[in-house]
Amino acid sequence: MSIDAIISQAREVLPEAFTDRPPGRAPRVAAAEVEGARPLEHQLQELEADTEPFEIHVDSDPLVRSVGEAINFGLPPLPYNLEDFSDADHEAASEAEAVHREVGFDALAVYEPFHAVRPAARWGIFYRQDGLRGFALLLMRDAGLGTREARRVAVELLRAHERYHFRFELGALHDELALGKPLYSKYALQVYEKVLFTSQCFEESLANRAVTLVRFGDPHLPHEDIKRFVSEFCTNSPPGYCDFNRDPKEMKESLLGQLKTASASSRVGGSEADWLANWTRYLCPEYIVPGASLPIGRLLKCKLSGRIWIIHQNDPDPWPSRPHAHEYSRREKLSLSTGEIFSIPARTPRGRLRPAELADLRGEIARRRPDLALPQLSV
Repeated sequence: MSIDAIISQAREVLPEAFTDRPPGRAPRVAAAEVEGARPLEHQLQELEADTEPFEIHVDSDPLVRSVGEAINFGLPPLPYNLEDFSDADHEAASEAEAVHREVGFDALAVYEPFHAVRPAARWGIFYRQDGLRGFALLLMRDAGLGTREARRVAVELLRAHERYHFRFELGALHDELALGKPLYSKYALQVYEKVLFTSQCFEESLANRAVTLVRFGDPHLPHEDIKRFVSEFCTNSPPGYCDFNRDPKEMKESLLGQLKTASASSRVGGSEADWLANWTRYLCPEYIVPGASLPIGRLLKCKLSGRIWIIHQNDPDPWPSRPHAHEYSRREKLSLSTGEIFSIPARTPRGRLRPAELADLRGEIARRRPDLALPQLSV
């Protein structure tokens, strides 16, 4: 039986488990974007003629499809290598990294649940075109991948995260039908919505853990560089997302408890937790959202003397000032108190803004975000 047939029958048997809006989650892909999204399989005609199969293995998900099926995605061209990056490419990579630090993988790709009715009855994984391209640029910049490999790896890493959400929802539907009562929508509204961006958001922790389990079969890839990139990328995520390296058994029991009781602090142990997100038989619909801009609303991007400084409104890191500014392409942080510039992660001094430059930057921040309290000036 197909996944669509299972969902259709479930709607008839347990209609109260479904809702006419994304349960507990603001629509992260606009209705117009959902309607304009292109099914992934339609992109197969755009494949490069000489694409070779690209085998991947995910420890808990053996049925993930080869990314070789969708190498192009209709993305705008990528530079041939890092030396060919334009200023716009550097800016796109930095923007993708910054937005991910604010909102996690949902900045780049989104899973929309089938428990909610969306335009054109579409649900599944929606890859933001700009997010895919920015992520691929990051893999070129920070993991040393070539153009084709960066596209492939970017898709599989995003897919691993979003497919975890699908597998969790499918497992929840199984329990709903077995128990004869709604679970997922209540969990999404009463738990997920409240614990998002906190350490109690076990669903996002486990989804990021799935990303770290991806193993690629191509022997020519720089596996250690990719592994390091993935670990750092997941670590530099919002709370919840960044807590992926906790005991997986405890995280699964906590997530199952949240689902079964609609309480953030509940935990269900034992064999009951074994099913959690292990539903790998069914494939999830996947779409490309053409030209979807990254959700940068909570970020402040300021250009100064040829540099792009990005300020996170809710950055949990207080060093070297709260708030501070990031220059991602050069791996630097700026103290908005003293104007000192430091390398990251080493935290070694690299220079200092002139007092006039610091004053200009602080003035621009104050004009554009008057609600953002700046640190005391100390120069």
